[in-house]
Amino acid sequence: MRNLLERHRWTCLGLATLLVLAAMAAVGSNRSSSDAYLLVLERDASAEALSSAGIEVVATFPASGVVRVRLSARQASSALELPGVLSVTPDGIVRSARKKDEKKKPKDDPKKDDKKKPKDEKGKKDRKSKESEQDRDDRPTGRGVTVAVLDSGVTEEHPDLKGRVRERVNFAKGKGEDEWGHGSHVAGIVAGCGDANPDYLGVAPDADVIDVRVLEKDGEGKVSEVIEGIEWVIANRDVYGIRVLNISLGHRMLESAEADPLVRAAEAAWDAGIVVVASAGNHGTDGYFTITSPGSSPRIITVGSLTTWGNDDPSDDVVSSYSSRGPTWSDHVVKPDLLAPGNRIMSLNAKNAKLNKEHVNKDSRDGDYKKKDSYFELSGTSMAAAHVSGVVARLLEAEPWLTPDDIKARLMGTARKLGSNPFAHGAGVVDLDAALADGSRINAAALSPRVVRATEELIAVEDTAELWDDDRWSLGVLWGDGVLWSDAATSSDAALWSDGVLWSDAALWSDAALWSDSTLWSDTALWSDALLWSDSVIPDGKGKND
Repeated sequence: MRNLLERHRWTCLGLATLLVLAAMAAVGSNRSSSDAYLLVLERDASAEALSSAGIEVVATFPASGVVRVRLSARQASSALELPGVLSVTPDGIVRSARKKDEKKKPKDDPKKDDKKKPKDEKGKKDRKSKESEQDRDDRPTGRGVTVAVLDSGVTEEHPDLKGRVRERVNFAKGKGEDEWGHGSHVAGIVAGCGDANPDYLGVAPDADVIDVRVLEKDGEGKVSEVIEGIEWVIANRDVYGIRVLNISLGHRMLESAEADPLVRAAEAAWDAGIVVVASAGNHGTDGYFTITSPGSSPRIITVGSLTTWGNDDPSDDVVSSYSSRGPTWSDHVVKPDLLAPGNRIMSLNAKNAKLNKEHVNKDSRDGDYKKKDSYFELSGTSMAAAHVSGVVARLLEAEPWLTPDDIKARLMGTARKLGSNPFAHGAGVVDLDAALADGSRINAAALSPRVVRATEELIAVEDTAELWDDDRWSLGVLWGDGVLWSDAATSSDAALWSDGVLWSDAALWSDAALWSDSTLWSDTALWSDALLWSDSVIPDGKGKND
């Protein structure tokens, strides 16, 4: 089974690369003489060989092993032949992961895993996080922990962050302030202190924030700009005590995680001792296989959105219909890892920002920030990821010795179990109280497990007890007994693989194009759209943008 998986993975990577290059050639007549690409290098490769081969090197990102270059169409088609080059990818666009709010359950939810919304909760906002309501005198509040917010910027004026934005760096075009408004909202969920209105206290109200601006006034940014921001965080982690990196943005997957430039950068931060928390994406209504990059990394923490219907009763909580579902498109990694409140969340308003103008009139709340409109409402896995980043900051205040893998294992193992579909619910809803009380650590990398199709109706899932080198981290512990993992092995490698569950929703496993090596990339429509290689986000099958 292990050999089957490796063959499948490298077949995916090879086919993806060939089709990427074919698409480049197909649209080459519409492109300029040279364009920006990102080359992912083998771990021991050097960028010096590229210059020697006549490649124009624009920037190098040494921590990530990524190089930004300018290539002609002819150079792009042969770049994979250069020594040490693992993948060639256009320097595309990422977007913030916010979504229109979910006020009622969509009738056409493709997976039917949301419960019916209680009538007496109709129209209410989602509740504030339980963690943010705790007594700040008795519990950790994130004090002494710095969270880097990689986003559209953070407002300089709002009293809820006054004096706690330790540094501002800008890798995007435009001014250094938050012209979009998304980053300020995210930062407020992470660390807002509630000075303008105590009803909207952030999860870690005493944590410090680093504003790393990588998105422009329209909420978009180049992948290379995001990588540059991550590299700055890695280089300055000790200067500012950065322990957490929040990435509430992404793009659709193009290749295997190993060959994805954005994933490589996020994993470099993880390897540097920084807990990386990323949004899962907002494409859940498109079905499974919709996790975005860099949340597609098996290393980092990927967060989906929870809808709570505005009450304090956890029994009616459901995964938000828009929250992206796993497994990941290329590598078939079980994602998301966790859920957190992400629907209709009230947080900081950045004055004069574009999102402010779109939302503030109908979804704003008064406070002491110029006497009005201190807060406004957004929904999406962006908000959910910010919640988890705040939880991580509080856990690190209590136990600063914890590693990123300790944190991921602890949060997954203690999450409140929500349902029987790990590709929608992950390991469950993040639970700070349980994580603080648990005290466990891990002696291995806390990799999210992968799945392969064993038969027409069964999948094989990596046994996390073996993968994480401890029986305490079994599949049943991480995802709950409601997920029917059996004990039978699907191959002679019984230590690694456990038999998969027969899923009641056959649609997940019936698409041979996603599970057959020979037809994995048969949807040529995905690659034929010239927009894929322009300064545009990757379109989905319905013509929507990420």
